[in-house]
Amino acid sequence: QMRHRTLAKSLHCDEINPYIDLQDSPFYIVRDTQSWTPLSDARGKALPLRAGVSSFGFGGVNAHVVLEEYRPPAAPANAPAIRPQAFVLSAKTSERLREQAARLLAALAEYGEDDLDALAYTLQTGREAMGFRLACMAASLDELRGQLQGYLADAAELNAVYAGEAKHHREAMAALGGDEELQATLGRWPQRGKLGKLLSLWSKGLDVDWSRLYGNERPRRLALPTYPFAQERYWVAPRLAGGAASTRTA
Repeated sequence: QMRHRTLAKSLHCDEINPYIDLQDSPFYIVRDTQSWTPLSDARGKALPLRAGVSSFGFGGVNAHVVLEEYRPPAAPANAPAIRPQAFVLSAKTSERLREQAARLLAALAEYGEDDLDALAYTLQTGREAMGFRLACMAASLDELRGQLQGYLADAAELNAVYAGEAKHHREAMAALGGDEELQATLGRWPQRGKLGKLLSLWSKGLDVDWSRLYGNERPRRLALPTYPFAQERYWVAPRLAGGAASTRTA
């Protein structure tokens, strides 16, 4: 509702309980889908959208959280563009990694070239780095699309695309990741034309402090596809005639 700035109609409220008396109060029941208009402060400036969410447990435990919409800070007018950029994806399995790449490819249609650094920064700093990894080095959205399409098509040769599985290099990468001086050096590699080398190490499991690439002027974060969980069901099967129940385990 925050994302679409729309209040959805409350369910099962066609007939209001007569004991609910909201007259002369600031509260009302949303009986029809409507636009969510923000309140304004004393100077007429629109305030962020805010909402309360309650959860009531059968055992008497109640929880309440207050949510406020995220308003990204304005990008600095003189923020330097980083080209080429590093785009990183990871997952628990190779199948989930391919789905992750497919989702990102579809999402690129929503963004323009001015979003390139923000796309890369969101993937670098807004996601956990898992075992199966894919990294691309691209200077434009079209270049990134081509790399993702090639990866999904199992192209024999892919330029500036790095894929790996962290468990095969765990000990070596752990030793490199714990070296503070090396981390500082890694942060300077992109400016020295060694971004591909950095991505190759990351795809093998190296922990990289991506914030070192940006200094004090960091791009904003964007709304990108979340993790593509496997669509698997693990229900207890119905009892078989004349025998014990058949079960599956995860």
